[in-house]
Parts: sequence; C-alpha cells; structure tokens
Amino acid sequence: MDDDAPVSDTDDPRRTRRRINLPELFFAFSWVGLSSFGGGVPAWIHRAFVERRRLLSEREFAASFTLARIMPGTNVVNLAVLVGYRARGTFGAAAATLGLLLGPTLVSIGLLMLCDRFTGSALGTAVVEGAAAGAAGLLIAMAFNAATPIVSELRRPVEGRASAPFALLTAAAVFVLVGIVQIGTLWVVLCFSPISIAFCFLTSGSSSAGTGNGHR
Repeated sequence: MDDDAPVSDTDDPRRTRRRINLPELFFAFSWVGLSSFGGGVPAWIHRAFVERRRLLSEREFAASFTLARIMPGTNVVNLAVLVGYRARGTFGAAAATLGLLLGPTLVSIGLLMLCDRFTGSALGTAVVEGAAAGAAGLLIAMAFNAATPIVSELRRPVEGRASAPFALLTAAAVFVLVGIVQIGTLWVVLCFSPISIAFCFLTSGSSSAGTGNGHR
C-alpha cells in the first residue's frame, strides 16, 4: 500500500494505523513546525499524520482537533499532545510537543533578529502576506478533506444517509455561529456535542437493528 494514500474513514483505524517510533514522531512534528510559515499548523498536521502516515482516521483527527480547540492553552500545542499521545502514549505526547516547538522557536528568534533590520521593507511585508495566504489555503483544503467522507455517505445505501445530512447541517451551523456570529468555540461545542452524540448513537442503533433483522 502506498504510504501517501489517504485514510478511508470506512476502514478500521486499527487496521490502517501503523506504528511510529519516538525519533520519527519528533522529526515529523519538527518538519510540521518548520513548514508552517504564516500559520496553518493543523492543516500540516492533518497532511502528515492522516493523509501520509495514516496514524489517525479523519474522524479521530476531527475529534482531536475539537478537543484541542476547547482545552485551555494553545490550540496547536494541544493538538500535538493529543496526536502524540494517540501514537505513543505519554512519551509520544512529549516528543510531539518538543518537536513542534523547538525548531520554530529557534527559527523565530533568528527571524526576529532579521526583522529588526528590515522592519517596514516591501520584501518583508510581501513575505508575511504570502505566507498568510498560503496558510489560509491549507486550512480550507483541510476542511474539504475532512468533509469528503461525510459527503460520500450520501451516495451509500439508505443506512448511511440518516447521519450525513445531520452532520452537514451541524458543520454549517457551527461555522455560522463561530465564524460569522463569533460565539465562543467552547459554548458552541458544549451545545452541539451532546446533540450530535445522541443523534449518532440513536441512528447507529437503529441501523444495526435494521441490518440484523435483514439477515435473519
């Protein structure tokens, strides 16, 4: 199987996930941190650990990203801790966090020293604006990749269609409330999470019952 092949949410995560050692985890997060000029770190983490290394499924990454957003502290550091912990436990969380922060910290110190010399220059402004635009594009691409498994359920048999429209409506509602109305992420997640969990539990239970009856 190609290492660059994306994870299919229909696959069993235990079957598609592979082991990663601590040095590899450290250097993978170091590369993520050093590659994410202008922001967009979650998009780079998604590409590195969902699409390329298949350490997480789309749904696992979405759950980790949501938890990282509502937990105290910096979102990207929280996400690194969660991904590292899923990969190699407590030591994996430490390696991921150190890898994410060490390289960018050293680079940032060097860049700040240069910025003091070129503050206000046209070249410096162009570099920052270009990096920010690229980061925005990465985040949009990550959103489309995460939404693809949900949309694909609309083409499946009837048992998958109950949750897909609900998931799309929930995503749209959260986008409007957080992105446009600008309600705090914590309150939106605390409101929608119990509703989503209850809906998915009820629909999965009814689908399982229906499938069982069909095989009898």
